[in-house]
Amino acid sequence: MKITDPQIIQNGEKKLIAAVQEHLDLETVKTILMERIAEIPFESKGGQIVVHDNQIAFRLDFDLKLNGSLLFDRQGNYIPAPPASPSLFIDEPFNEDTNRISDSPENGLVDLDSDNTLDDDIDDILKESREFWEKKKGS
Repeated sequence: MKITDPQIIQNGEKKLIAAVQEHLDLETVKTILMERIAEIPFESKGGQIVVHDNQIAFRLDFDLKLNGSLLFDRQGNYIPAPPASPSLFIDEPFNEDTNRISDSPENGLVDLDSDNTLDDDIDDILKESREFWEKKKGS
């Protein structure tokens, strides 16, 4: 039994993610990414003999793939990937059947439903959303 329009929730989630992205500390993110780049293998794709400043020079091409995500908590603290993971991120697919990422110890996620403060947090988010839309109607 639905108690609200799922599109409202999805739009709120998108706005939340956009707000977080706008306020990232990009220098800290760069530092994290530079540390992770050192762990990522890359391969040579080839190269060319070129002319630079009227002299023969050699250009080598490399392929470096850096895909992924950064995980952080509600306080904005970075949560590093497990040491055994060679990738930048925890690649855990979204389960369409349960509408959530699996809560396995390997990916460091826990069941948020067990957190007693979750209901309060949701109430706060809903209250802020209602206040936002009430202000929009009043404008």
